[in-house]
Amino acid sequence: MGDAAWIVGKGDETHTEPVDMHKSDGVNALVTAQVTHALIHAGKMFTISGLIEGVADGAAFVLGITIPAGKEVHFVIEGAATGDAHGHMFENSTFSGGTLTTPVNRDRTSSNVLTGYTFAINPTEDVQGDEIFSTFMPGGSKKAAAGSSGESFGEWIFGPGSYLLRFENHAGAVATMSALMTFYEESD
Repeated sequence: MGDAAWIVGKGDETHTEPVDMHKSDGVNALVTAQVTHALIHAGKMFTISGLIEGVADGAAFVLGITIPAGKEVHFVIEGAATGDAHGHMFENSTFSGGTLTTPVNRDRTSSNVLTGYTFAINPTEDVQGDEIFSTFMPGGSKKAAAGSSGESFGEWIFGPGSYLLRFENHAGAVATMSALMTFYEESD
């Protein structure tokens, strides 16, 4: 979702001067914007997040995701904890229960919504599946804990199926943990 640019607007002429896309009427103007910026303006960028306090040492904060057939989803993943933590991503997973949550459209004026997805906070992990990503998030432990964070440093593209994002507390003490996923979808 990063550094590429989209052409936003239309016109028959080549323009070399910059144009503010927020002030331009888009007529006869070549306007570029970061892909993420353009997707937000188009009402196609979503966020899902969760925060869990009181995660015991050795326990985890888990997010279960099911993507419907015919969809391809582009994710950027971030996590944070108040001490050392491990982050893991699994595919071909099965889960049940949990607290269902709804993705938020980042264009708060858009009526676009996602359908057919499941996003569950702390579901029961029936089958973890195949691990596709793991990371250590250093943040200290016990009285020396300073907090940790991690991100996927780029985009993951997920197809239809079920996934688990698991952040494990390894701080040696109770921790607060959070996850943030920013994403957009493409259809077949």
